[in-house]
Order: sequence, then structure tokens, then C-alpha cells
Amino acid sequence: MGWSRGTSLLDEIAGILRANVADFADRVEIYRNLIPLFEDLDAEVSDAYGCDEAFDKAYDELYDKDPDEDYYEEE
Repeated sequence: MGWSRGTSLLDEIAGILRANVADFADRVEIYRNLIPLFEDLDAEVSDAYGCDEAFDKAYDELYDKDPDEDYYEEE
């Protein structure tokens, strides 16, 4: 069972990071490290997609996908 509070916690963290870490690349690096930590605790993180462009970039790099894409569509 997932830890759904992870999404709202990541939203709060994203707000803090946007306010205090101006460098986009630095925020991406922070998210690259945070996302696996949250997932190791079985926290839901894909729902946080869109909270910060830097989060989205880190998520895409880690998982090579956008969680909003429909992977069941035929190509």
C-alpha cells in the first residue's frame, strides 16, 4: 500500500525549493535524490508531477516517462 501523503509532502518541499533554490539544475539534482528516498518508503510521488518543472525533469530522467501519458494506447 502506498503512502499517499508523499504527494502533498513533495508539493510542500517543492514550494520551499522554488523559494530558496533559484538554480534549476540544483533543484533537479535535489529531486533526483529525493524521489528514490520517497519511493523507498513506498510514498506516491508520480502524483506530484507538475509541482515544479525541476521535479518533472528529474522524474522524467529517472523513469524516462511522463506519468500522465497513456501507456496502453496503441502506437
